[in-house]
Amino acid sequence: MNQNLIMKKNISIQTSISKVWNALIDPEVIKLYLFGTQAISDWKEGSSIIFTGVWNGKEYKNLSQRKLNNATSYGA
Repeated sequence: MNQNLIMKKNISIQTSISKVWNALIDPEVIKLYLFGTQAISDWKEGSSIIFTGVWNGKEYKNLSQRKLNNATSYGA
């Protein structure tokens, strides 16, 4: 079985780039769509992101391995 599967998905968002970027880096907005998750980063190019929170009564901490750049995407 091929273990190197890649999935790509594109969506169009009808707003400005700055509003989308703000939704990705504003800690208060992130909490709204990631169920209270706190995102910790200095948001500089090359920096990592740490996601922390509580899920099903258990605390978690996830260091995103993705690095920020000017065309970034990231996920937990």
